[in-house]
Amino acid sequence: MRLIFLLCLCVSWCVSTNSQVVKIPDKAKAHFQSQYKNANDIKWSNDVTNYKCRFKEDGIAYTAHYSIDGDWSFTEKWIAESAIPAETRNTFSKSKYRDWDKKGVAYVVNNKDEKYYRYEVKKGIKTVYVFIDKDGRVIKENTSI
Repeated sequence: MRLIFLLCLCVSWCVSTNSQVVKIPDKAKAHFQSQYKNANDIKWSNDVTNYKCRFKEDGIAYTAHYSIDGDWSFTEKWIAESAIPAETRNTFSKSKYRDWDKKGVAYVVNNKDEKYYRYEVKKGIKTVYVFIDKDGRVIKENTSI
């Protein structure tokens, strides 16, 4: 009986370990390799609806996002708040989220060639993403990226 239990446990462990292997679409891999030639410390993951590639370039952390079909959606570059243009910081400092806890800021470029700064803020259990362009215009506010 113990032997059967141990055998089942081993089989279960092997199946769960193998299920964590991420099969990246060729389209996503090709885009990534052409756009981020100097990338290192590359880690791919998926969450059923999309793929993410976390990597570094020149010591700076990035996350590239791809659709389930492998199409590039957007890339985040993690930056210090001091790297954000003054107009953008000024807009955020006057927003209704100014007193919320800042979890991070990123420079975001999407597949429409739109560029903006994203503040991730949290109050209690609620997280909000505030997108502001370099001229200080709020692009959108939402609870998902």
